[in-house]
Amino acid sequence: MCFGARFLYVVGMCAILGIFPKRLVSTVSGIMAAFVTLGYILLPSIWKGFFLPLPDITPEAFNSETHNLANLKPVSSFYFLLSVMYACITLSGLAIARWLKPQQSSSVGSSLTQRLRSLRDPAAMAQVVLVVALLGFISAFMTSGVADAARRAGAKPAEISNTVSLMGTFGLVGRLFHGLTADYLCAYTRVGQAGREVMSAAAVSCSFLAFCLMTVSPGSWKIATFLVGWSHGGLFALSPATIRVTFPKAEIGFWIGNLFTFMGIMSWVYGRLGVALQWNFVMYIVGSVAALLSVISFLFVACIRWGPREPSFVVQAS
Repeated sequence: MCFGARFLYVVGMCAILGIFPKRLVSTVSGIMAAFVTLGYILLPSIWKGFFLPLPDITPEAFNSETHNLANLKPVSSFYFLLSVMYACITLSGLAIARWLKPQQSSSVGSSLTQRLRSLRDPAAMAQVVLVVALLGFISAFMTSGVADAARRAGAKPAEISNTVSLMGTFGLVGRLFHGLTADYLCAYTRVGQAGREVMSAAAVSCSFLAFCLMTVSPGSWKIATFLVGWSHGGLFALSPATIRVTFPKAEIGFWIGNLFTFMGIMSWVYGRLGVALQWNFVMYIVGSVAALLSVISFLFVACIRWGPREPSFVVQAS
């Protein structure tokens, strides 16, 4: 439940993006998403430095045959730290709630049929394909696919921790790069309004390359992990900005809630499929096809939206 509720962050990000000029939404989204990525970098380092026993110093903490932890006490201690952190963050959020002014939506009475008309926009359909088909697979890969690939490669816990930390670093840089570049393309080049779609296609292409690589060379799991981290970082920066300028402001909560609900369902489906197929080459072919469909969707929208440049100082309308 808590893992699913993390997408409330995306709703909050879209609300904040509404006060910035349209030309800056991708940059602001990328900067905000970069701070989220710090968790991928700091938390594995905290785990490795303060909770994970060292095999040379405490060999009894590891199973001599599997080289895994002999018990879960270090894991439970680390999760206790996470629960304390989340509790402090939640209380901090509640503390500032009294200073927030309530806003009334202008389309509370919008029917489901009226809201679904937004899907007539090819850009909206591209987001549906991305979130439902691909992000669910990426989520499953990052939560179980990486662990399975590392196990097959015989990687030790410290090696896996280093890889996850580097994946976070690639995601951090990817978020900044894609956000800044998308705004630059929209405002200062002939690409114009297609800037976000072009960068989204570029980000998805990295996932496509990663899954193709895993199909033919499972031993290259580290390179694939870094590529997926870069891709996921870029998409995490671009998706809130794209959703903010594609869907009506008053319907952001509706669309984010439904899109990421379907993403969660597909993540579960892909996870079960990965267990059934043991994350073999067939599984990665499925991911490659999903990524290819998303690339084609974004390129189609880019061709439609190519130029003119977006106004530099126009605030996004409500």
